Amino acid sequence: MGRDDFLSNRFDRLRHIVFLRKMKLENLEKQAIHWFENGNLAKIEELMKRRETILASNERLTSFIAKWEKEDAVLASNQLFTTI
Repeated sequence: MGRDDFLSNRFDRLRHIVFLRKMKLENLEKQAIHWFENGNLAKIEELMKRRETILASNERLTSFIAKWEKEDAVLASNQLFTTI
């Protein structure tokens, strides 16, 4: 497995983590509705904090992926021109 394949696989795994966290957010929304119907504001507050943590983490992870995929593309482009 080459360097490019390794990095591509890593980015794919990171994107999958972001996807799983988005699914978790959907589940949190369902839980919030349940706790709202039962009048448990403390649980709703806890879910909101978890939601904010997941959203912030996903944003950082998505930015990280975009930055390093761009850096990797620039590096590959520069290597292409220096090997010709």
